[in-house]
Amino acid sequence: MNSKKITFKPLSELAEGVVPRPEPARIYTPEWWKSMPAFVNGGKPEFKQDGMPDSSVKMCVPFADTFRFGYIQCTWTDIHVEPHEYDKDSFVLHTASEPKALSIRTHSQLSEFHQVDSYYPLELVWKTQWVPKLPKGYSALLVHPLNRDDLPFTTLSGIIDADKYHQDDDGNHPFYIKRGFSGIIPAGTPMYQIIPFKRDDWVSDVEAYSKQVVYDGLKAHNKLWGAYKDRVWTKKNFK
Repeated sequence: MNSKKITFKPLSELAEGVVPRPEPARIYTPEWWKSMPAFVNGGKPEFKQDGMPDSSVKMCVPFADTFRFGYIQCTWTDIHVEPHEYDKDSFVLHTASEPKALSIRTHSQLSEFHQVDSYYPLELVWKTQWVPKLPKGYSALLVHPLNRDDLPFTTLSGIIDADKYHQDDDGNHPFYIKRGFSGIIPAGTPMYQIIPFKRDDWVSDVEAYSKQVVYDGLKAHNKLWGAYKDRVWTKKNFK
């Protein structure tokens, strides 16, 4: 299979010299995932009343794939967040170094999102320092790092037709900080995930129910664990 090429372009000499370029997402696999046991009660399976093992999500290959899919842009400076002493809806930010990692939007473009009580009602944006350039016909999905609810913020999603638009000199990726968070977001924290995809046209359809599908599914899952990985899964490569 021929590999497609994604090129990351720095927006300044400072970005090129200071800001780490987006790297394959697998490099940022979280420690909590790495240390999670394959079975709920440890290294050996215990079987439940229905006869199935007590597998943890560590055994779920589709979940694991999310940590290896695409590329991650990480922070290049410590970011200190301190709740405001007199305003429960505000906070104070400090960063350790340049170039600028974020800014606050004085006039939010997403006022409805402010109604979510679990976030501070202040819209921030990550400042782009590297932009992706993709082959003709491809776009880039920028999302919060997949399955990283442990991070103290949530980055919103967007799609960029990065085969035609990669001249961005002031990119802004909106995010919100979780209410009550206080402390340091350390340099090296994943900010957002970049997932290239081909722009194809799609149509939807339906298929009639078939008992054979059920039978085939039972045959395919006649192993206590590992059937999906052994019989279905295809490795996804990002370098």
